[in-house]
This record gives sequence, structure tokens and C-alpha cells, in this order.
Amino acid sequence: MLAVSDNGWTTDKLGFEWIKHFDNYTKSYIKGVYRLLILDGHSSHATPKFDQYCMENKIITLCMPSYTSHRL
Repeated sequence: MLAVSDNGWTTDKLGFEWIKHFDNYTKSYIKGVYRLLILDGHSSHATPKFDQYCMENKIITLCMPSYTSHRL
């Protein structure tokens, strides 16, 4: 997925569009019931709409503390 906002930063709307893309792309690779998605702590990954979508689609999110995702 490729998308941009007016100011170049990610937004809640783009975050939600991205999780839908992730869901559609990874469904065919499911080996169990749930999928684990490791995220940085950006606010676009912590909206009620984003969380609800993840719960409904069995996506477990693990948010890394700020300034640590580069250590993966």
C-alpha cells in the first residue's frame, strides 16, 4: 500500500487504511487463529477504530516503547 497525507505525516485515517491492507494481505498466511502485529507507538495505531478492527479480525497488536522499534 502506498498513500500520503497532505503534510506527509501519517494520520489516523491512513493508519486504519493500512490495517485493512495488512489484514487482507496476511489472511492467506494464517497458520493459527490469530496474527501478531508489532507496531511502534504512533497514535494512528491506537485509535478505537483501529483497535476494534484488530479485535474483530483476530489481530493482536504489540506496541513497542518509543524509540525502540529500530532494535528489532
